[in-house]
Amino acid sequence: MKYCRLCNSKNIIKSFLSPDTHGRHLNNNNCYQMYYCNSCTAFFLGKEETKSNYFSLSYPPNYYSTSSFFSKFIMSIFGLFSQKKHLIISRHFSKKTKIKILDIGCCRGEFLNGLPSNRFKKFGVEINPQVAKIASLSGLNIITGDINQIDFKTKKFDCITMWHVFEHLPNPSKTIQQISKILKPNGLLIFTVPNSNSIGFKYGHKNFFHLDSPRHLFIPNEKSLEKLLQQSDLTKITFKNPFLEYPLDLFWSIRKSNIKYIIYPFYLIFKIFSPELLQVTATKPAKLNKTK
Repeated sequence: MKYCRLCNSKNIIKSFLSPDTHGRHLNNNNCYQMYYCNSCTAFFLGKEETKSNYFSLSYPPNYYSTSSFFSKFIMSIFGLFSQKKHLIISRHFSKKTKIKILDIGCCRGEFLNGLPSNRFKKFGVEINPQVAKIASLSGLNIITGDINQIDFKTKKFDCITMWHVFEHLPNPSKTIQQISKILKPNGLLIFTVPNSNSIGFKYGHKNFFHLDSPRHLFIPNEKSLEKLLQQSDLTKITFKNPFLEYPLDLFWSIRKSNIKYIIYPFYLIFKIFSPELLQVTATKPAKLNKTK
């Protein structure tokens, strides 16, 4: 790896070997080289996605399975998360506006289906054709393919979302540029990502709950994301801590660190003030500053 995935800086160093994990579970004994960028302070993997068997090994058919009781339970409460998120989105727009929304990495359309149809005109992008077909059956407008390669022509959106998707994308800078291009003036971008500037990452390190190598190709933070978004003329950038989305992520991240003896007795306080995830919002200005 010769440059940072997020900012293209060559000021990078090797950091640690990241195991193939999913949440608190170790999938196998494979390890992947994690790099650190001295410029934007993000962590990222090498070019794993260029390997011929990357997608078949990293995203097997059962990766999208919802057959387990836990998966079905998560699906059943997804509507509650959608309800909370749609309120955040709705507040950005006039009550009379029917919001044209694009959910990138929409999977089966769980988030979009949880949105009220009288308020939202719903579109989704999904790279997996089998999963995209399932989403289409629910009546959603689904585009199958890579967001960076889709020609939207003149189609623009009021709001674009990515829920635990952005960190899977190999070229984040190109993706944000594409999003800025298809976002309407005063449009809203909102997404969630793991946070490398968190207690769980700093002390859990290779046990970080949201590490998920090699599927998560980078772990950003506020500094790296702000730099990335500003380069594509996105402004009013805010960061919030969606601490209820994964209530036990910090618990599992630090389970092998001695700091757990300090954090566990005051877990809720640390969970509230140390964002293991970042919910990021940004807007496209009504008028761009052409004096840059």
